[in-house]
Amino acid sequence: MKKSFYLSTIIIFVLMSATFLSGFVPNGQSANKVVILMYHGITEKNGSTYVIKAKDLEKDIQYLLNNGYEIITTRDLLACTKGRRKLGEKTAILTFDDGFYSNAKYCLPLFEKYDISGVFAVVGSYADSPALTEKNCKFAYMNWQDIANLNKDRIEIANHSYNLHSLNGRKGVGKLNSESKSTYISKITEDFTQNDNLITKHYGKAITFAYPYGIYNSDSEKVLDKLGYKITLTCNEGVNYITNENSLRLLKRYNRDGRLTTETFMKKYKI
Repeated sequence: MKKSFYLSTIIIFVLMSATFLSGFVPNGQSANKVVILMYHGITEKNGSTYVIKAKDLEKDIQYLLNNGYEIITTRDLLACTKGRRKLGEKTAILTFDDGFYSNAKYCLPLFEKYDISGVFAVVGSYADSPALTEKNCKFAYMNWQDIANLNKDRIEIANHSYNLHSLNGRKGVGKLNSESKSTYISKITEDFTQNDNLITKHYGKAITFAYPYGIYNSDSEKVLDKLGYKITLTCNEGVNYITNENSLRLLKRYNRDGRLTTETFMKKYKI
């Protein structure tokens, strides 16, 4: 009898764990399944780990729409948690990190063609640099005027830090071993705020922060929360299950490896 009881308990625990890991939501709440893709540069020619060909981006969009996905922005996602809109059974978000000029060049025509929107996460120091925003550069970045001119119905701007997109010394927004907690919090607060002010000035208030290199910690989350950021994006891979505003933190994204075809990439991650 006792052995049978223990065996039943173990079976129930395993079943509950499997259900939870597959996206179970407690207290009778319903969850919206959301897939977020992470892009970087766009080119006409060869793709690489972080660069995709424009024609492959279009194939991605076609694939998602043909397979029943609604393509939205993170603002739409926040609206869903507040009951201002409903999401379909399949939802996807296209995010583009770093603020490459190629994003504006290639995305806007495609977004208009397919009546969708996307999210550009910009690094403020890149947008401020005349050398990096020179349009003749192979991988030029958008300057603030480029960002101000974006179609707000098609593009949402996210904060990608002002000057923390680096792995030299400090790793992204990570804490240095040599600095105190208070010094660290002060430094990242200053950086996040600087970019936030620039985005607000040239585009409008951002609600989403994309962590450079996906590096984050509890202190960075607290700072962003105080600055009014409702959504944070990581580089962790996986599907997101959205129930309420609290579930919008540390969202997972799939890096779109430009060396793969659309079919190969989507099948790899069962999208």
